[in-house]
Amino acid sequence: METGATDLETLDRLSSDVVSDAQRSLDLLRAIETTIQALCYERTRFEGAAKFAHRAAEAFRNVKRDKPFDPEGKAEEKLLDAQRAAKKLYDRLIEKRGHAQKDERLTDEDGVVDEYTRTIGVVADLHNGLNELRWAIGEYDADLAKGKGPILRSAGEIESFLKAL
Repeated sequence: METGATDLETLDRLSSDVVSDAQRSLDLLRAIETTIQALCYERTRFEGAAKFAHRAAEAFRNVKRDKPFDPEGKAEEKLLDAQRAAKKLYDRLIEKRGHAQKDERLTDEDGVVDEYTRTIGVVADLHNGLNELRWAIGEYDADLAKGKGPILRSAGEIESFLKAL
């Protein structure tokens, strides 16, 4: 008989280790599943918002201009706030993906890093769509603005005008 093979303390440790490892494995699988589900949910939500922003920008570029849309700049400011929030989320997702890439417990087959990458791409598209919409609204309103200042026709005229401010 090998030494320790039937030692009660060794068998107890073996049993405890298996239970502990199995539980840790289940916890990790649960965390992977929860992370992927949360990222899929967020990605789906932000995909819709990004598509809406791109379509709205296109509509502003193509609609007949008859009266200013955002003369006070309130919509532009809210869209800029949304862009800032999207940028913060983008940075946070990049950070979290980096942690997932470094986590030795995760494998490529788990799909966590890939799901972070897909979500990051959608958030970037949302940010760009919000920017596109802000610019489209600004251009729409600028086309309707009644000029109050001089008409500047060259870079030199613009530079001189700005220096005088």
